[in-house]
Amino acid sequence: MEIHAERHPEHPRRFTKVVLIHHFKGENLDPQALEKAVKLSDEKYCSASATLRMPTEVESRFVIDEA
Repeated sequence: MEIHAERHPEHPRRFTKVVLIHHFKGENLDPQALEKAVKLSDEKYCSASATLRMPTEVESRFVIDEA
């Protein structure tokens, strides 16, 4: 897999675009089956993609561990 991303120029430099390129190697690969698998992964099963597409609540915490 190859990932390319564009970021906003000012801080916070959030991602404005993410492109995922899936590479497959093998013989007699079915392009339609691969396209379907990538689409299902992207739209249904990939929690990272879902998180990037939706507004997500982010909570920051800290813990001090005694030395």
